[in-house]
Amino acid sequence: MLNLFFYLVGIGYILVHIAGVIVCWRIGFRGGFYFFLILSIVELYNSISPLFISGFIDSAANNLPHSITFGEFVAFITYVPMGIQAIAYLILIISLYKAFTNKKVFKKKEANTEFE
Repeated sequence: MLNLFFYLVGIGYILVHIAGVIVCWRIGFRGGFYFFLILSIVELYNSISPLFISGFIDSAANNLPHSITFGEFVAFITYVPMGIQAIAYLILIISLYKAFTNKKVFKKKEANTEFE
């Protein structure tokens, strides 16, 4: 029962990220678009990876590269999605900084005195 709950929460996160992708696409916010796109891919990976990760770890346990330990290998596998999420947040921070420092974005519109 609890396992089903976590799958539903994962699907909910994916749907929220896809909604963010659509909203950012419509308003033209490229930084937010890439942020939500990357996060949705990472969340999809996190939802699907438990299905095949045990077989991957079992096959890699005999052929560990560069004489690393099994624990280091598993830690590396978990750090990859976190690194990709960090890149997504960096993209968002940089794009928000550029949007807030761009004076054209927050320039007041002049009042139109003509009647249409």
